[in-house]
Amino acid sequence: MKDNLALFVAVIALVALGAGGSYLASQIAASDLHWARLQYLFGAIEAVAFAAAGWLWGKEVHREPASKAFAALEAKGEATGKLKTLADAVVANVGAINQVHDDIGGGHDALAAAHVKAARSSLDALLALARKYQSP
Repeated sequence: MKDNLALFVAVIALVALGAGGSYLASQIAASDLHWARLQYLFGAIEAVAFAAAGWLWGKEVHREPASKAFAALEAKGEATGKLKTLADAVVANVGAINQVHDDIGGGHDALAAAHVKAARSSLDALLALARKYQSP
């Protein structure tokens, strides 16, 4: 019912635009003051008619790109949620990983100690990145 009424109003607005244009063309010899007033009134009819035309044809023209945009937005939201879950997991487990590094880094083997230090700096970088994306 509401769409039928809107369609009726849109068609009437487009017909009024045509009629207003015809009347404006017939008044070409009018005085400047009368012509200015006619242009002012015609501008209002024109605005309503263009809005009606946009309602009639605009929703079909942009439906597919809008659907694609909503799908991309949903996919981005899903990916963001997964990223926050991963960040939460990294932050939650970093203490245990640090404890393991401390346990194995205390040995006498210099090579093992160097690997532990390198792994610790990588872990710190990963932790900083995880905190950036961690959920609030």
